[in-house]
Amino acid sequence: MPRSSGTYSLPAGNPVVSGSVASSSVINTTLDDLGDEITNSIPRDGTAPPTANTPWGNFKITGLGDATVATDAMNQQTSDARYLLASDTRYLQAIYAVKTATTSRTSTTTLADDPHLLITLPAGTWAVELWAPVWASTLGTNGFQYALAFSGTSTSSSFALNVLMNNVANSRPTAAVGIQDSFGTITVGTGISGVDWIHLFGTIIVTVAGDLSFQWSQSSLSANATNVGIGGRLVAHKLA
Repeated sequence: MPRSSGTYSLPAGNPVVSGSVASSSVINTTLDDLGDEITNSIPRDGTAPPTANTPWGNFKITGLGDATVATDAMNQQTSDARYLLASDTRYLQAIYAVKTATTSRTSTTTLADDPHLLITLPAGTWAVELWAPVWASTLGTNGFQYALAFSGTSTSSSFALNVLMNNVANSRPTAAVGIQDSFGTITVGTGISGVDWIHLFGTIIVTVAGDLSFQWSQSSLSANATNVGIGGRLVAHKLA
């Protein structure tokens, strides 16, 4: 007879009585029933799959191999490698500064910290990104130069620069584009007459904590102001 809630019961006529004459019908019925129930079991060698959804009674499946295709069940090892654990805060840690007012500078080519775009970086590997709107008087030939300054100690840094031109009359010098192997100063343009965006992105490996600041000035002296506008931001995400 079929199992009831997982419990198997022998068919009628069982158990047999010692010393009695065996009944072929009872034996055959019992063997057929046992064969059916063995067939309905899941074979260990994987030769037949379940035929219905199988509850596990709140018990674990242990010793499960790593998932390799989309239909595989996932063990904790595979899951931990694929997703960010709630206890792992590396990629959740972000430090940022937002420029809350426009800063204007005239008649200076001396690099100085922007009063808003400065963040303190603890030890670790950081992905850094900066966006800053820049503009100057149409009559000016003051240009713009910048540097990233770090007061702590870093073993490696690499940055790329984009200058997004909103004024088609402006040109971007090819010497200003590319990867910076170390922090330094780059003149990104002269005669800025419209609002352009400086986009700087890269990584820095910090061994001793310090302040990372965005420094800037005119690239040539002019009484016409060079401006870094409100809304700029400097953001760092910890990678390791």
